[in-house]
Amino acid sequence: MGLTGGFGTGKSTVAEMLTELGARVTDADDLVHSLLRPGRRQYREILDLFGSSILKPTGEIDHRLLAAKVFGHPRRLEGLNRILHPPVLKAMEEELERRKKGVSVMVVPLLYEVGMEELFDYVLVVRADPEVVEKRNSFSRKMTGDEINRRRDAQFPLVSKEERADFVIDNNGSPAETRRQVEKIWRRISASEFQ
Repeated sequence: MGLTGGFGTGKSTVAEMLTELGARVTDADDLVHSLLRPGRRQYREILDLFGSSILKPTGEIDHRLLAAKVFGHPRRLEGLNRILHPPVLKAMEEELERRKKGVSVMVVPLLYEVGMEELFDYVLVVRADPEVVEKRNSFSRKMTGDEINRRRDAQFPLVSKEERADFVIDNNGSPAETRRQVEKIWRRISASEFQ
């Protein structure tokens, strides 16, 4: 199953709940972060494109500085995506091939944007209203409204993702309300996986 949604809607929260229920979860963001490590080819290509101003004193890429360079700047974002998307897609396809049995979930923030929906039997979209996203992310990630909006604007509209999804989880409420929705979907998916 592919798990996606809008920026800050709670994909990680839902992924954690699915893990607790027994799903094997892989997060595309973790794969991206591994490509940003010093010594990787993609690390060098990103430095060639954006310069050393995106580095921490340790030599690691500062994700927040990189985000400031690309979100709100479509050409820069396109350049970054050209570097990162092919190896991430390849790694995800290899991971799906290894996981033939049981319920596997891949968290892919840009699942629809890069045309990956065909890789999955089901797609689950996590949604939350913009004001809820802003409130949660300004608190948990210390992000400004402008930073949140630039990231949101770089993705397909959430309503478009919802229309294409097999399942939608509304993450506007309490964790318990979200958990009830996750468990209901889990029962349906796990029943079909093990028949």
